[in-house]
Amino acid sequence: LNECSHENVGASVIEQALLSSIMVLLFRQWERTFGEVRSAYSPRGKMVMQAVNYIQQNYSQDLSLEQLAKKFSYTSPYINKILKSCTNSTFYDILSEVRIRNAKTMLEEGKLTISQIAQAVGYNNTQSFIRMFKKMMDVTPGQYRQNAQEGCSVPPPRDE
Repeated sequence: LNECSHENVGASVIEQALLSSIMVLLFRQWERTFGEVRSAYSPRGKMVMQAVNYIQQNYSQDLSLEQLAKKFSYTSPYINKILKSCTNSTFYDILSEVRIRNAKTMLEEGKLTISQIAQAVGYNNTQSFIRMFKKMMDVTPGQYRQNAQEGCSVPPPRDE
């Protein structure tokens, strides 16, 4: 900037270069801030939001990628690819996360057995539920319930 305050040779070129650099930085920041918002309103963004909402509303049923694809009139690979590109998670990742999050709430309430909770969140097999819960939470559902009832800190889900 010192260069621009004097009438040196090339000062206007440096001034233009600095202004151009500032404009590029502002544009990049604008893209980071508003690009995500804009993408949520794009056709793909809307479809992803609707698909995730559908999963959240129907997680307790025997839900499959094929059913979701049929509902939105796309192929299974395409739906999974779009979910992965927009959320960094596949259909089954999202479904598992929603199911386990709801199971945690039920475990903390302590009213249902683990088998009943497994059924309530959409698992037909209790052992599959226990395996997935342990994979995502690093503790079994029984340990999670016990920790929650004893007021122990419960670990957050793993970031994978």
